[in-house]
Amino acid sequence: MRTNDFARPERFFTLFSSIDSLTGVGPKAASGFKNLGVSRVRDLLFLLPQGGIKRHKDCNFKTMLLPSVVTCEIIVKSYIQTKKTSPLRVLVVSSGFDIELVFFRANIEWIKSVLPKNEKRIISGKIEAFGNGLQIIHPDYIVPTYDINTIPDFEPVYPLSHGLSQKLLMKTVAQAIEKNLVFDEWINKNLINKFQWPNFKSAVSMAHNPRHIDDTRTKSRARERLAFDELFAHQISLALARMHFRKIRGASLKGSGIVVKKLRETLPFSLTSAQEKAIVEINQDLGSGFRMNRLLQGDVGSGKTIVALISMLTVFEFGGQSALLAPTEILAAQHYSTIHKLVKGIGIAVVLLTGKDKGKKRQAKLDQIKTGRANIIIGTHALFQHDVYYEDLLFAIIDEQHRFGVKQ
Repeated sequence: MRTNDFARPERFFTLFSSIDSLTGVGPKAASGFKNLGVSRVRDLLFLLPQGGIKRHKDCNFKTMLLPSVVTCEIIVKSYIQTKKTSPLRVLVVSSGFDIELVFFRANIEWIKSVLPKNEKRIISGKIEAFGNGLQIIHPDYIVPTYDINTIPDFEPVYPLSHGLSQKLLMKTVAQAIEKNLVFDEWINKNLINKFQWPNFKSAVSMAHNPRHIDDTRTKSRARERLAFDELFAHQISLALARMHFRKIRGASLKGSGIVVKKLRETLPFSLTSAQEKAIVEINQDLGSGFRMNRLLQGDVGSGKTIVALISMLTVFEFGGQSALLAPTEILAAQHYSTIHKLVKGIGIAVVLLTGKDKGKKRQAKLDQIKTGRANIIIGTHALFQHDVYYEDLLFAIIDEQHRFGVKQ
């Protein structure tokens, strides 16, 4: 099978197959997994445990702190069920102590088959005081004595959703781990040796098979390794996207500087060297003939807005429109108020467009934007609705409160 440059290699098909391709995952479970953000087999590899359960095998009920999760040997003595709708109680003995195993809506014949009278079994579950005795409601495990090693000493606990149980999730995760692949190492060996990280496949397996509560925490070597992989992959994808983006031709936006000069003359303050440097770099990108994708980051009050405004005025001088998108209507209104005051008197038309604009008022603003009478358009995601048309939008700024994402 031949693939083009954008096709996924065949050996990845299994990892990227649908979650319902795994044994035991029907429509109800698939819906539960979807609620957890899991739709493909690979997603399970990164659905890590959020904690764990230590199953104590020292069943000294005299000194044990209750409630506690235990794994112990029992002998079945009797079954008690007053009526069919009542819980089934199985009386057992362990280490000389009477314990009641409680089952709701249980099939008594099935219970008798897995817990035969006068026979030994290994059970594991949460034991707690009830009345004057001890009880375990629905033991997690019931196995013959020779299968005691099938019950883990420490068990991971996963986030759940409707239609999922811990047992089902662990079984499906185990299937996903079996389908995981061995990859060539891509992290610098010196870094791996410094932090003593396992390889990727081992890290996934270790993260899903913790032996201690510390193995479920972010400082564990396996989780540190996977976190680095995620961050590293994200940075590489951004670099590739940026490289591709930079190859796309864009307009060479060069302003006359006349309007920017008018603004500077009206400012009651001087720009800092850092602001001036940012303006120069943005202008270089604007005039390069390639599309720009830049991040301007700084604390509140550091002057990002004035840098953005000067860049938008350069676009105005070229003859294009600029848009500034804010995450909320309050921030959009604040930007509008600030920018409108700064450009008042120098011939710049600023329009504020939000979801609150309705009817004739909204239509009037849309007409200004479409005909180019609006030079700077500020608003929320209403700026990019289906009925918003720009005459010549060349510059867009996304406000993320402490940083601006600038796109040409």
